[in-house]
Amino acid sequence: MFEYTCGITLPVGGWSSPGVRLMRVKVSVTLSSHLVDEARRLGLNMSRIIEAGLRLEMTAERFRRQADRAGDREGDGTGSGTGET
Repeated sequence: MFEYTCGITLPVGGWSSPGVRLMRVKVSVTLSSHLVDEARRLGLNMSRIIEAGLRLEMTAERFRRQADRAGDREGDGTGSGTGET
């Protein structure tokens, strides 16, 4: 394993804040040395790749949580959309 420190762009004040300012912060991640070696050989920007992957995962998690909340509302005992008698 290889520890890689990269800059990640994070919002100051939240992603949806009007006039959101972005700043870069250093984080440390542990990656397979094989992946790091290959990425370097290919000249890839690991910081940007990790940042893009993190954005995708965050979006997927937001959708999952939204779906969970919607499912909770359907099963709240009101009978809406549950098909219960």
